[in-house]
Amino acid sequence: MWKTIARFLKDKENEPEAAPSAPEGFHLPLSARQLLSKTERRTMMVRIWENTSLPKETYQSLCLAPLHACAEVMQQFPMSSAGKFAYQGGAWMRR
Repeated sequence: MWKTIARFLKDKENEPEAAPSAPEGFHLPLSARQLLSKTERRTMMVRIWENTSLPKETYQSLCLAPLHACAEVMQQFPMSSAGKFAYQGGAWMRR
């Protein structure tokens, strides 16, 4: 019986999860990791760390954590028909 349960649980773990989809005209929010994973953005975060002279743990808690929170919130700003956020994805999807 335990083998059957273990096989059932193992099969559930290997099932691919269905990717969520957004309605037409909408975009799903991305995680901060996805938003900040571009090479240019990672390079800038390294430069900030080099210029702060903080230990890595302190830098992560005082600088990176607020930056990740800000990135996730900013992508939810409404887009406008003109101005700074007039393109798809607002400030984080520009590049």
